[in-house]
Amino acid sequence: IDEENGTKIVGISEPAQLIRSGMNSYGISLNCSTLLSYKDVRGVTIPTNFIRRRIIKATNFDEEKKVIAGFHPCVSLNYVITSAKDQDAIVYATTNRGIITQGNDILADPAIDRFVTEDKHHQRHFRGQRLQYLLQKKQGEITKEYLQECLRDHYGYPASVCNHAGDEGLQTIAS
Repeated sequence: IDEENGTKIVGISEPAQLIRSGMNSYGISLNCSTLLSYKDVRGVTIPTNFIRRRIIKATNFDEEKKVIAGFHPCVSLNYVITSAKDQDAIVYATTNRGIITQGNDILADPAIDRFVTEDKHHQRHFRGQRLQYLLQKKQGEITKEYLQECLRDHYGYPASVCNHAGDEGLQTIAS
């Protein structure tokens, strides 16, 4: 997309939707997940697809922060917004219940679970449960360093949050 102000945008979208995830020529990137939760509510708010477009049109990190500060969604979602210029990131998550965690699986109510079977290493959604446990221990006091510590967690290896078993020579982002 070439905006009238000169911003160039590359993104991913579904049919009949605005961009869900992408980046722009100012070094702003947006990665989104809309999550399913029984805690979602009906309400009046700006639709998330319009918010995503506002974020991806931003020319700097402060603009992104203003968009997120005024956003009060009624549905569960998470956004990871980054700025190459500012070398900074915003992780915005809401589930209408506090902390949400995602560790290549989403901790969900069994009533809406996707029937993922147990494997030989762990029971369903172990990584998400472990991440939720670690983050809830410091709810309200989570720092960048603590988040990195959580992502390096090897409890329950090889099915741990930091899961790089079998990835010859590869590391997770927090290793």
